[in-house]
Amino acid sequence: MVIFKKVLIALSTTGIIFVSFAISHGMAFSLFIQMYLLPILLFYALLVSLFADYLLKNFDGFFRRLIALFLHLLFAVSFILIPTIMGWKWDILFFENLTVAFESFIMLTAILSATIFWCFDEILKTKALKDKCKYILGKIGDLRI
Repeated sequence: MVIFKKVLIALSTTGIIFVSFAISHGMAFSLFIQMYLLPILLFYALLVSLFADYLLKNFDGFFRRLIALFLHLLFAVSFILIPTIMGWKWDILFFENLTVAFESFIMLTAILSATIFWCFDEILKTKALKDKCKYILGKIGDLRI
C-alpha cells in the first residue's frame, strides 16, 4: 500500500512538472523532460522517500518534516552533483564548476521535483486527509443495496 501511494505521488509530481513546463516552455520540451523525469521519480525518488520514511519513523511533527525535506533535497542535488564531480562529460550535465551546476536548469528541475514530491508525500500523511477519505468511503459504502 505504501509503494502504491509513492507511485501515485511520483505520477502526480510528474504531472505538475509537465503542466508547468508545457505552459512555460512548450509541449515538445515538456515531453522531452518528462521522458527522463518519470523513470527517475519512479525509481530513485521512490527509494529516497522510502528511505527517509524508514529513517524518520520514530520522529514526528515539524522536525520530521524538515529532516524529510532535507533528505529529499540532498538526494536530488547529489543525483546531479555526483556525476559532475566525477567529471562525467555529458553534453547536458557537464558544468565548468559547481556554481554553474547549481544555477543550471537541470539542478533547478531536480530541486523542484524533490520539493513537490515531498509536499505530496506530506499531504498524504496528514490525519485530516485520512479522516476525510475514510468519511467519504464510508458514505460511498452506505450507498450499497
